[in-house]
Amino acid sequence: MPVFISHVEENADTAEAIGRGLRDNGYEPWTYESDTLPGPTYLSQVVDAIEHASALILIISPASLGSHQVAREIEVAHELDRPIIPVLKGISHEKFIQRRPEWRLALGAYTSIAVPAGGVGPIIPKIVGGLQALGVRPDQAAAGGGPLPPPPPAARPQGVLDRARTRPWNLVIVALIAVVVIGVVAALVTTSGGDDGEVATDATDAPAGEDAPASGDEPAASGSAGQLEGAVEVEPTTVGAGDEITVTYSITNTSDGAIEAATTELTVLIGADPLVTGVVLADISADIAPGATIEDSFATTEHGVEFGDQTVAITQGRRVPGGTTDVQVVAEAPITIEG
Repeated sequence: MPVFISHVEENADTAEAIGRGLRDNGYEPWTYESDTLPGPTYLSQVVDAIEHASALILIISPASLGSHQVAREIEVAHELDRPIIPVLKGISHEKFIQRRPEWRLALGAYTSIAVPAGGVGPIIPKIVGGLQALGVRPDQAAAGGGPLPPPPPAARPQGVLDRARTRPWNLVIVALIAVVVIGVVAALVTTSGGDDGEVATDATDAPAGEDAPASGDEPAASGSAGQLEGAVEVEPTTVGAGDEITVTYSITNTSDGAIEAATTELTVLIGADPLVTGVVLADISADIAPGATIEDSFATTEHGVEFGDQTVAITQGRRVPGGTTDVQVVAEAPITIEG
């Protein structure tokens, strides 16, 4: 069974080096750079890889803290009861727990190990020892020995993979099917008419005791989409590495329902593509009553790991175990980080 290495693109070199060290010790590493195949969706291959993995090595860095994909991989591994070895790169255990406290549930009491300045070489024996202490044995066939009997599968909560695979692509397909079905039903109802085969066209044709709905009176849709309007400003707009920036923001709840911090995560991210490689600058989640506005500002010297033209974005997402989903940008502002 492979060992899944969870990481962001910025840490691909570290993941590759760990993979080489595992392979030298008889383990079979799995990384998306080396092991994804053309054809099936990337997400389905990742879920399958974690399902069949014996353990997950999680590379935690400033870049990975803003990755929703890494959060989803942690969620799937946690729900499948796969052991996790956290490997810290450029960040302390206390700092990453402070930035992503929701990961604490999935990681539990697992002990992290830091990548030294010289690279992963010195910690490979410790990672291998940790895997063995967790009961994850190397593939003896790959190491030159006889084959090992497969370990018993970990308990799989009902519906975990179904939920993991039900992400944007599948949701789009389901939504399209629903639209078609609704359209067909509406067409059948319209053409069937009343007892005389005529179609009701105005309020006088509505059933007794019911008022025909006026145009525009449909109830507002529930959920996170379209609930917020926001603005964000950054000063100065061009800074050097380590310089302080001030982020000022305002967010208004334009829906008829309250926004609850327990179910909706509001985050300030910075990055060339904040939703993909963004680094979390602040968690600004708050309860916001209908029509209410929250506004504030904060200063920080943290710019992530990228240079050049960046974007500071306020994002809204639905809280789920291990991370967030349905993430969208509420407001954004440009900034340039000079190296």
